[in-house]
Order: sequence, then C-alpha cells, then structure tokens
Amino acid sequence: MASYKHIFLEGNLNSEKYKVKPAGGGSKFLIPARDRVVQSQKLLNQFAEIWQQKEQLQKQRSAEKIATRDGTYIQFTSTADHDLITKSLEDFRKGIRLLNIKEIPIGENQTQVRATVYVPNGKEGLFISKINSYCTKK
Repeated sequence: MASYKHIFLEGNLNSEKYKVKPAGGGSKFLIPARDRVVQSQKLLNQFAEIWQQKEQLQKQRSAEKIATRDGTYIQFTSTADHDLITKSLEDFRKGIRLLNIKEIPIGENQTQVRATVYVPNGKEGLFISKINSYCTKK
C-alpha cells in the first residue's frame, strides 16, 4: 500500500465490508406506498421552507460580507429500510450534482439512505417540476 505524507488518519478508524446489492436485471426498488397528492404537498412545503431559509441566510451573509457558493446543499433521506432512488436526484445538464450517498443505521436491523445534492441558484424549479410530475403521473 502506498504511503502518502500529506494524508493523516488519526483517532478511531473503522473498516467496513463493502456490501454489494445482488445483481438481477430489473430488480425492483423497495419504495413505501404513499398517497401521491399528500406526499407531493408535503415535499413542496419542505422545499418552500428550504428556499425561505436559504434567502434569509443569503441576506445575513451579504450583510456580513461572507463569500458563499452560488447554490444550495440539500439532504434527502429515505424511510427506514426503503430505497432512495438517487439517480433521479442528479441532472448534469442543469448543474445539479449528487455529492454523497450514505447508508446509516437507525436502529437494530434498520437503515436509512441519505443523499446530499448540490443545486445551483436558479435551478430549484427542477425539483418542483419533478414533484408536480410525481403528483399527477404514475
């Protein structure tokens, strides 16, 4: 194994075995059954809150002259023991990037999937249109 003088790993280090999901052409995602209209409204409300918080933070930062990236980082979390379809969270053409995916234990034999996405300013509407599409289409 190569030794790098510029990388320092200290403290508690844990190694975990890589988990491979079984390959099976056309395997189904485990997604909870939900009322699309109710879930869509919930998501739209959460996005409205995110954008409102972002605007307040930008006003505060501009008043304090803090440099920031032009965008928002959003974390998506699955329901316990259900999949998160992360492929639909990214759109390279619009600059929306999937940055991180983690499987997090939340209890005995239960996990959640969390994904962090970067959304550039002005591209927020993509998620709103996806939610509206989810509400009206199967």
